[in-house]
Amino acid sequence: MASDPEATADPEATAFPEALEGRPRVNPWLVALWIVTPLLIVAGATAQWIALTPAEITSPVTYYVVPALLGAIAPWLFGSGLAGLIGVLLVQATRWRRA
Repeated sequence: MASDPEATADPEATAFPEALEGRPRVNPWLVALWIVTPLLIVAGATAQWIALTPAEITSPVTYYVVPALLGAIAPWLFGSGLAGLIGVLLVQATRWRRA
């Protein structure tokens, strides 16, 4: 029994050959990281700003708990976003001349 040449080919390439012509393939995970990492940096900076801004004393939760919580997670958000951005830049730099 002879093997079918179409069965061994890439299913995406045979299903949508026009999608692969003339268009560079983009990694969707890198696109997601390019979107998420600046959001993490902005969220961390915003959380730190809100934590340090004096709040109105409407309840103990808004005066004590919210600034403490935001002050605790702000460095982690900012650091994660910065590390992710550096990682994405390194991946893009290593792939720059290969493509």
